[in-house]
Amino acid sequence: MLLCGALMGSGLTLRVLWGGLLTQVRHPEKMTERIVNRIDRRLDLNEEQARRVTRIVDQHMKALRDIRTGAMPRVQEQIAAMQREIRALLDPDQARQWDEDVEKFKRRWFWSREPAGRPPDR
Repeated sequence: MLLCGALMGSGLTLRVLWGGLLTQVRHPEKMTERIVNRIDRRLDLNEEQARRVTRIVDQHMKALRDIRTGAMPRVQEQIAAMQREIRALLDPDQARQWDEDVEKFKRRWFWSREPAGRPPDR
């Protein structure tokens, strides 16, 4: 019983953390606010500090978004190459399952640029 409770608690914790990570990846525009709120809670910033910290964080988050955007084609190329190489080793049933799993991965991680946070139509 104790083990079951521990497993359920761990699973719920992982789900919450995973959901938070996905939200951050899918909605990078919300990161500045989240970061500033966390800094403010820890340091109790005054209004002027909060305004300036917001400007600083926002500037750097935009730079990081540009870096991610620039790197995304290379990331996608590597994922596609890995998919092809692994697929070549699989039998037809495994290949179909692999293709489904890869598409789920892509929808989960790479649709953050779509409007309204929805996955693209494929």
